[in-house]
Formats: sequence, structure tokens, C-alpha cells
Amino acid sequence: MENFFSVNLTKQYDVFFFGSFLFLLGIILASLKINFLGIASLVVLVAVIFLPFEKKFFWLNNASLLILLVLVGVLYYQLAEYRYRQHQITFNQKTNFEAVITDDPISDLEKQTFPLRLLQPLTGKVLAVANVYPAYRYGDLLSVTGVIQPPPDSRYGLYLIKEGFHGILKRGAVIELITGDQGNNFVSYLIGVKRRAIAAYQKLLAGQQATFLAGITLGEAAEFSKEFLNRLSLSGTRHLIALSGMHLVIITQMVSRTLKKRLSRRLSFLLTFLFIVLFLIMTGLKVSALRAAFMALVLSLAGVTERLYSPRNSLIFTALALTLINPQVLVFDTGFQLSLLAAAGILYLEPVLEKLTKINLKRDKGFFNWKENLLVTFSAQLATAPLLITQFSNFTLTALAANFLILTLVAPTMFLGLIIGLLYYLFLPLATVVSWLAAMLLQYQIFIIDLFSQISLPFNPNLHWLTIVLYYLLLLTAINWSAIRSFIKSG
Repeated sequence: MENFFSVNLTKQYDVFFFGSFLFLLGIILASLKINFLGIASLVVLVAVIFLPFEKKFFWLNNASLLILLVLVGVLYYQLAEYRYRQHQITFNQKTNFEAVITDDPISDLEKQTFPLRLLQPLTGKVLAVANVYPAYRYGDLLSVTGVIQPPPDSRYGLYLIKEGFHGILKRGAVIELITGDQGNNFVSYLIGVKRRAIAAYQKLLAGQQATFLAGITLGEAAEFSKEFLNRLSLSGTRHLIALSGMHLVIITQMVSRTLKKRLSRRLSFLLTFLFIVLFLIMTGLKVSALRAAFMALVLSLAGVTERLYSPRNSLIFTALALTLINPQVLVFDTGFQLSLLAAAGILYLEPVLEKLTKINLKRDKGFFNWKENLLVTFSAQLATAPLLITQFSNFTLTALAANFLILTLVAPTMFLGLIIGLLYYLFLPLATVVSWLAAMLLQYQIFIIDLFSQISLPFNPNLHWLTIVLYYLLLLTAINWSAIRSFIKSG
């Protein structure tokens, strides 16, 4: 495992890492609305200080240019903000306009929500909240008379801005369908695949089993009861039904490692890649699923390019690529942060835990890989615990046991869910047989969720930001302990 703190700016991989890191630091500073002139003055001052020493110390080579990338990150974020503000919307007064639904509506027992792209003379994107009936579909062209409100000054408002929404169309607007099929044909096809898969689950499985399978496979939580959602939170398994990516990162790693044990690295990666592609198709190519899949795919590359693979650079590349697409995700997308931390935990903390527990995974992974799966789950839990506590207040000390007992079987359950969704309309008898096996796995997982929701030990203290910083510094120290000890001895 590479030393996370190693620095040699004459080497391309270090230049890439620290250049990307400083660019992302600029994005973070701009996201936090820190004064631009203050940032610029500090960055230029530091670059000027470093400049005379670059030729004397090889490890400072290119340092001044790299430091200036902080300003590039700040400017990139501000450019994204400028583009976001380019819309034509009249807020807080009744307006008549036409708009197209740009994604599959999300419905529950009380309402349906869907994104609208406004048509000329208005421009922009709003989130519409409407009654359950009549049900609308992706690609519907609507005539709307209602009031558009700007995003509220709250955490929810930040979420809306991050997703590119310029406002909210509250329930009570007069909505009339003009025509359908105004969306992209390929996206319509993918959404149809997802809907047919959910219909297959509902016909072949019991109610709660079908709902849970749709949740862990497709991220569809609309049919979940409030009671079951509460049990998921209490057991520390709420992330299983989110497309934010934490569970997909863990599951993909388990799938990749299990396949690599039995197949060549290249074939195991291809099968893992196929698993991710099927997942994306079944979810209808949702943006959150794309981010999660990209994160999981980069992580699974470790087994294929082991000689040239740099976990540190892979993580920073993932963060950089997704931030370039949407600069808001770095600070305001909790799901993205969970995915990134889970991946970092698996890559860096698992080897530390392997040494501490004296488990040799090369020789003994345990029955059904239980030892490896335990370390993967624990690594991800350690890395994401502060974020789960501060953002969701649903961290529980029993979450590790619950996730270990469930996550080991989530991968085969997801795979069976994908197969059922595809086979139901091709060969019903085989889909029925597969659903019997899926039902057993699902019932077991629901039982574990119910059990651990009853014995939950919540741990959600108010964490000061300094406490969080010290926690991650402690993890970084554990990861780099060998290098730190060597440095102390040499000193």
C-alpha cells in the first residue's frame, strides 16, 4: 500500500494528486462562500514564497504552479454558479407556462414529484409537487398555472440547488396534459425497463419482499411504509435503499473479490462491469446511480491494474471527474461523500484492520468469504461514521453486525433481482423459480432488519468539527503508522 503522505513533485502521479487536491480545495473554499480576494491574496503569497526554493529542493518542483490551482477551482465553481443563475423565472406570483417532465415521477401514498424543464419564454428547471392522480410520466408536455417559489434557505434548498433546480412548484397548481412522448426515446425505454422490473417483483414476491427488492436493486423507496423506513434507520441499514452509492461500493467490492478468487482478474472485472451496467439499466440511468456506479467501477479496477494502480490517485480522480460535472456535489451531496469515504475506507483501512486482527486474507478468507466481508464492512463503517452521525443522526453501535449479516447476501440478491426483471417477460417459469430463491434471501434480510431495529444502540452525539478532524487524523495516523514509525526512528 502506498504512503498517503508521500510527496515527490518530480513524479507525474504526485503532481496529478496534489494538483487535483488543490483544485478541489478551491471548489470547497468557493462552496463555503469564503471571500475571493482573501483566497487569492493568500494563494498568490504562498506561491511567491515557494517560488525561490523550487530549484533547490526537488520535492518543491512545480509547487507554485500547483498552488495556483486553488484559484482555478474557485473560478470554476463561480462559473458554475453563474451558469446556474441564467434562468428566466418569475417567482412568488401566479404564472402560466409550458414544461416537459425530464425524469420518471416519484410517487407515494400522498403525492408525486417530478422535475420540469420550462419552455420559452421561461427557462430553468423546477421541482413540481402534485397530487397522486392523475399520474404523469417522463416526457409529458404540460400546461401549468401556478406559483414557483425559489429554493428555501435550508439544507433542503442546498439539495435542490445541487440538483440544478431553480425553484419549487407547490401542490395546488393547475396542470393539464398537452401530449406525451416528448422525452428521449432511449431514456423512455430504460424507465420502461425499470417499471416492468418492479411490476415483475410485485407479481412474483410478497408485498414487503417485492418492495425491499425494488429498494436495494433500483433505489425505489416510494412504496416503503414509514414503519419499515424507521426500522431501516434504527438498524443502521437505511443506505441499502439509496442510490447514493455507499452500499453499491461495498457490494461491488465484494462481488469483484469473490469473482477474482475463482476467475482471472480481467474476467472478474468484466463480470463486475457487466453487473454495474445491468444495475444502471434497471435504475433508468439516474444521476445518483451514475455517480455511485462510477465510484464502484474505479474501486473495482484495483484488481485488474494492480501493478500501476494508485488508490490515492483513483480516489482523487473520481472526486475530480464528478466535481467537474457538478461542482456542487463535493460539499452539498452527502451521498457522494458517503461513497467516497466508503471507498477510501475499504482501500486504506482494510489492510490496517487485517494486521490488527491478524487475519491473513490471502490464506483464509473464511467460509463464504465472511472474514473478508467483515473487514470490508467494518472499514466502510469506520470511514463513514462521523458523516452518518452528523447528517442523518441514525448511527447505531449495532450497525456493523446488521450490515455484515445483510451485505454478504445483498450482492446475490441484487443479481437475482436483475435476473428476475429481465427474465419475467422472456421466460416466466424460470423467473418464477429464481424468485423463490430471492424470496428466501429477502425474508432473511428483512428478519435481520427487524431484529436489529429492536436491539438498536443509537450513538449520535453532537460532534464538533474539531472532533471530526481529530477522528480522521487518527485514522490517517493508523494508515501511515509504519511510515511514521520509520521516520521517527530515522530522526
